[in-house]
Amino acid sequence: MAEMAILQEIDKCMKCRGCQVACQRVQGLTLPVGKAEKVEADDPMVVKCQSANDAPPYVRYSCWHCSNPPCVPACPLGAMKVDAATGGVYVDKTKCVPASCKQQCATNCRKGGYPKIGTNTPGTFAYKCNLCYDQPGGPACVSTCPAKALTYDTLANIRAKVAADFSGIGDVWIGEGHMFWARKSPGGGVVATFTPPTTDPYIEDHISPMFDKVLRSPAAAGLAAPVLLLGGLFALYQRKIKLAESDET
Repeated sequence: MAEMAILQEIDKCMKCRGCQVACQRVQGLTLPVGKAEKVEADDPMVVKCQSANDAPPYVRYSCWHCSNPPCVPACPLGAMKVDAATGGVYVDKTKCVPASCKQQCATNCRKGGYPKIGTNTPGTFAYKCNLCYDQPGGPACVSTCPAKALTYDTLANIRAKVAADFSGIGDVWIGEGHMFWARKSPGGGVVATFTPPTTDPYIEDHISPMFDKVLRSPAAAGLAAPVLLLGGLFALYQRKIKLAESDET
């Protein structure tokens, strides 16, 4: 089987998050009652808006399935692997024991799709988008998209589709491997490496939900909001230091 890839046509996405829910179900994760639309900090795949007023464009974020994934050699347990048939990076759950390692798979990634180890995990292992390499019908996110914004095909066919449909009339981003994003934009061009148009995923996945939760609660009337702001800024500062230190080593 040829290496596979996913293309998201950003202009078509309605942010219904049906793809996100489908992903959660295939992964065996517990869907929070009444919160299917909520972006959880440990979701393996999410759709995020690119503006403050929740307006398009909407971008699908998950593992990029890099051609040379940094998470694979970083795992001391040999739990991070590449499927030879699809090129998808997946977690061997029989070998993954987060408590016995420093979770270098997540540290070495930094692209927002790294293996998640959180409260939604149905066991003591990490999990992530794996291109549904073990699903006969292919990625659940693609087959459930009502807007047909996602295309799953061979890597060669995806590249050909991008060249045919967006050459000279659109912007194209390539996620260092098997993930592609494109949108119609007169005068646009191909960008070799995709850089998410949002900020550090750590901010949106951790700091922002923390702000939102507290600011919507009665406790926000007191000192909770200022204290939370300082705590969030301190967490962000520590995050930047950690990333800088890892770059130096």
